[in-house]
Formats: sequence, C-alpha cells, structure tokens
Amino acid sequence: GFESDGCGTWKRDLTPITASPTASFGDGIFFVGTDVAAGTWSSRGDFTGSCYWERMSGFSGDFSDIIANDFTSLAPTVTISETDSGFMSDGCGTWDYLG
Repeated sequence: GFESDGCGTWKRDLTPITASPTASFGDGIFFVGTDVAAGTWSSRGDFTGSCYWERMSGFSGDFSDIIANDFTSLAPTVTISETDSGFMSDGCGTWDYLG
C-alpha cells in the first residue's frame, strides 16, 4: 500500500533514472528499454550477503508478474528480454551491460 498526507498532487514521472539504458546501475526497480536495456547483464559481485533479482512482466506486485528470479550469494548473470517490462535488484551491487 501507499499513503501520503499533506504532500500535494502526485503525478507520474517516467523519465529515465539511469544515465543511459546500457549504463551500470545498482539496486532498484527499473523499466526495461527506458532505464535498462534488454540484453545480458552481470553483477560485479561487489556485495556481501544475498542478492535477489527479478525479471518482471508488470508492476502490480503480484507473484504472477515474476518471469524469473533468484536468490544467490554468487555474482549472477541475467539476460533481460525485450518483452520484459521491468527488472528489480536488491543487494546485488553494481550491474554491468555485457550486450
């Protein structure tokens, strides 16, 4: 859920949050094609503990929006499809575009 009080009017902001779709990025939720490019990405492994990543078909938060995901303590490599809507990463450190 989401709640705000006294914050004024909320509006949608779909501007990219990365320097370019192929720029390295860290944890967060990203639009495929806007924030991150489709293709193969690899975590640098610059993290401690567990890494969780998720390829998403939508942003509803429903389990059915998960295309693929994994918890790992190793540096993962993930191929994001052009048909994916989003990509989420938590605790994975920096991701680099491999092409």
